Amino acid sequence: MRSVEERGGVLPCEASDPGFGLHDPFVHVRPMGQLLLPRRLTLGPEGELDLVVHFHGQRPAGKEVRRTGEELALLGVSLGIGAAYGPPFRDGRLFAELLEGALKVATRKAARPVKLRRLALVGWSRGFEAIGEILAQPDSMRLGAEIDAVILIDSFHGSRDLTARAARLEPFVAFARRAVRGERFMFVSYSSIPTSSYASTTETTRWLIDALGGEPVRARRLDPLGLELIEFWSQGALHTRGYAGNGKLDHCAHFGALPMALSAVAARWKG
Repeated sequence: MRSVEERGGVLPCEASDPGFGLHDPFVHVRPMGQLLLPRRLTLGPEGELDLVVHFHGQRPAGKEVRRTGEELALLGVSLGIGAAYGPPFRDGRLFAELLEGALKVATRKAARPVKLRRLALVGWSRGFEAIGEILAQPDSMRLGAEIDAVILIDSFHGSRDLTARAARLEPFVAFARRAVRGERFMFVSYSSIPTSSYASTTETTRWLIDALGGEPVRARRLDPLGLELIEFWSQGALHTRGYAGNGKLDHCAHFGALPMALSAVAARWKG
């Protein structure tokens, strides 16, 4: 694990705050959402809004969204340290409630009806559990919005039982195949943190790459927050980034990979 000193004195989960810049302050969305809207809310011709939804750690995620310099709307959802994210989102009602709350806030700000168009689902740590449940649900459960992007930052875990892993992670594999074809966007970063009772993010991501017929390429690059890139694989609009580091600071440092992924989504949404 790279020390704080080796990271330029930065604690990854407490990275510097760039200020609100192009965004308004967070607004609470019931029951546990925090909505970050750009000051200049750009909508489609019929009031369409594109929304980034981040699961687990909206405060550091908000910093990185603002650091991109893009006018992205962010809905942050955090259930607390150690919380399981799968069960609350299994039937779709909680997610629909959060989306409806975000639309109400956006409608007040825009002074016109707002509806959802595209979603980017982002997960850190256990946040991917919510994304897996949402991917398995029909569009109607998310107010008709299209899931156009999935971003997993040190968040992609699986069972050590390969049959159970394949069954649980099938929605991610299906989404990844669409990203390979360029129909969707997917970004997966993973650390070198070892695990015992379940497959690590390295094991699970390499399993995904293998399922897609790929093989990671060795690399060497320093990224923000002390991240040290050691391998990658890209195909179509699917991008994986593997990093060194096996400690708590390295887990938090994956927020440093978020701006590049979000900037790619922003460029995609601009056409």
